[in-house]
Amino acid sequence: MQTVRPVLTLAVAVVLAVIPFARASTTPVAPEGPVPLAIVVYDQPSFKGLSLRIEQAVPDLAVLKFDNKAASFEIQGTGDWMLCENRNYGGRCVRGSAKADDLRVLQLFGRVSSLYPVPAAAAPTTPTATPVPRDQKPTP
Repeated sequence: MQTVRPVLTLAVAVVLAVIPFARASTTPVAPEGPVPLAIVVYDQPSFKGLSLRIEQAVPDLAVLKFDNKAASFEIQGTGDWMLCENRNYGGRCVRGSAKADDLRVLQLFGRVSSLYPVPAAAAPTTPTATPVPRDQKPTP
């Protein structure tokens, strides 16, 4: 029996030494931050064909060689995008949310010439002001 104890003690020590490393390798990695608001437009329905990822307002898609080519889109991040028929955000504009696999539904298939982001509204904050009674003047 005395020869078994050192082996058992050694086995327990090895297991205890390995456990912290096993836990470290399975710890999930937190995302770095929120996804920036962007839109990916495709020149074919169902998110197929040539695509273009856009992160800021574009007053004229012709500059990017994508004028009147959008057939579907996907929005990344939190917010919506306005898609307009004419350059400089003119003509009919439609607010797009999340994704659209066929712009014929919005009557914009092959008609988008400009677009711009509409960020999600910030969550309302709790006011920190203290009410002042009517008979008391605020102190500067």
